[in-house]
Amino acid sequence: MNRINVLQIAGSFGIGGTEKVMQTFAEHLDKNFFNVYACGITGGARQELLETHGIETCVVNHNQDELVRFLKDKEIHVFHIHRSGAEQPFEIEAAQKAKVPVIVETNVFGYYDSSNSGRLIDMHLLVSKNAALNYVRKADISIENFLENGRVLYNPVDVDRIERYRPTEKELEQFKFRIGITEGNPLIGRVGRPDISKWTYFSLEMLMHLRESIPDVRYIIVGGIPTEMRDKIREMGLEENIIDLGLLTEEDLTIAYYSFDVLAHSSIRGESFGLAIAEAMAAGKPVVVNSTPWADNAQIELVDHNQTGFVANTPRKYAEAVEYLIKNKRDAIRMGKNALDKARREFDSSRATKMCEKMYLELLEKKGERISSEIVSLYESVEYFPTRFDILNYPADYKKRLSEHFGKPTLAEKVRCELKYKGQYKLWKNSVRHLLGKLRKT
Repeated sequence: MNRINVLQIAGSFGIGGTEKVMQTFAEHLDKNFFNVYACGITGGARQELLETHGIETCVVNHNQDELVRFLKDKEIHVFHIHRSGAEQPFEIEAAQKAKVPVIVETNVFGYYDSSNSGRLIDMHLLVSKNAALNYVRKADISIENFLENGRVLYNPVDVDRIERYRPTEKELEQFKFRIGITEGNPLIGRVGRPDISKWTYFSLEMLMHLRESIPDVRYIIVGGIPTEMRDKIREMGLEENIIDLGLLTEEDLTIAYYSFDVLAHSSIRGESFGLAIAEAMAAGKPVVVNSTPWADNAQIELVDHNQTGFVANTPRKYAEAVEYLIKNKRDAIRMGKNALDKARREFDSSRATKMCEKMYLELLEKKGERISSEIVSLYESVEYFPTRFDILNYPADYKKRLSEHFGKPTLAEKVRCELKYKGQYKLWKNSVRHLLGKLRKT
């Protein structure tokens, strides 16, 4: 076999992080050896973006027969699905019907799929060590068991593209003028969907504290603000400090990253990876996050406390951490440089894609497919990262990371925050479960 046919597939061609990761893999797989296709169960804006990069796409609109026909027509060897990790038989059963040799999943949220279709998956790729720990816990298996047919592969970040789009000083001034920023306004930023589950009053309470010491600070929101939060912003009188840019093109998003002094990211349900965090790091920006041990918590895996940014777990301490970075430029520059170094070392799309390609070849050989020895030899020097050792030792590293945070909040502050934000998370989670239950009955 001299050419390997790979399908990258997701629930849609939408603008979310899962679809962006699918697009990045599709664009970066080596076209000298891999014929790459992309599929969405439904359509979206990324379909056109993929096609401009020469990737043939298809949208099957929930028609399994059409997906099976496409898989057979293209003689797909590797079926790589990007999903939450929860049961999703439609796509996987189509791959089985088309007799695709290898099925791989990028498991975004660490869910464990014990269904018949879930057992057809040859390799489970978890997007962080934190997500892998969640998977191990839900599957009730050891990390060693997980490593038999699983590994951690960080989401790829196109560091070169971010560097390519780096704005000049003049372009940065023009961008700031366009969004109404006058010279001297400190800028902090947030990037994400206008999804209430991704938001929390934590950010707004932080901003209330921050503007006491830095009244002219501006909080740039990219992606939109949920309606519930808009009402709260008005109630708290924060309109002047917040600039909502809505959705941006990739080029403008990169300029926005470079315009920030600090990425100020928080969420009641944490991150299984945190693509916006990794992209801001690739732009050389320090990041401040809060820890969410009751939910996903990979943000404290990406951010090394006091090295690439800060972990701060109450709104007041978070505001103090942001203030410190705004007022201490030398430390902010140091952390931004460390962040860029880490992004290049651990998240770069070129390295992630090479690891993915090597894994495809190994799985195909394991299934008895004959791969050209010339191709195999090119991947002998490619090493997987994180390593087996890294993953086995992450529970101890995670415990250490949980103990590292900015300042010394009082016991009352810590208890209040945990009760409030953990409570918000549980309320959101129960609401989602109730909604899913109603949908299953209809």
